[in-house]
Amino acid sequence: MLAEAVYFAKINMSRFCLDTYVTSFLTDHTARELKDAPGRLYPLQCDVSCEENVLRAFKWIKENLGGVDVLINSAGICRENLPTNGQTAEWQHTLDVNVLGLSVCTREAVQSVLDRGVDDGFVIHICR
Repeated sequence: MLAEAVYFAKINMSRFCLDTYVTSFLTDHTARELKDAPGRLYPLQCDVSCEENVLRAFKWIKENLGGVDVLINSAGICRENLPTNGQTAEWQHTLDVNVLGLSVCTREAVQSVLDRGVDDGFVIHICR
């Protein structure tokens, strides 16, 4: 997801990046790479499996950036949890990230687009 965020910042599109693991190294490295870019990157720590985290992040985006026009959702996890021997807690976490996290982020982004009357918003889901 960071690669996409950097690309959009370089083409003059402000971008926020939600990630569970936003570190000072990551933000410092990215800041150096984007020093002369016309767009901005806003890295926000957010666990998309937790709805409260997502709502807090989208609230920050609304208050500080005005809203979301484009959502590129590439959050996802893949674990070897076979139905024959998998652990319920691991299945639940996978569903929380891959299904509910995607759905909550999509709902909030679409609502932001609709609330502001944006007629050219996009939601893109990427599975890696």
